Amino acid sequence: RGTISSDAANGNGNGNDSGCWNPLQRSLAIGSELVTVGFTEMQFSDRASLATRDAVHWGDPEQYGCYWYG
Repeated sequence: RGTISSDAANGNGNGNDSGCWNPLQRSLAIGSELVTVGFTEMQFSDRASLATRDAVHWGDPEQYGCYWYG
């Protein structure tokens, strides 16, 4: 159906690309919501359209184990 992406997967969750990649770790469907969880973020998306409804960020991505890229 589509792809879920997150700010945390592309940097540190605040738009500052640090070279640290923290991929989403888990997802679950609750009613009409698709909830995705990463090391530093939880994101809520519409299950039908995959449009992001809300997200919460915490901590420093480097604290939770980075996957470094180029």
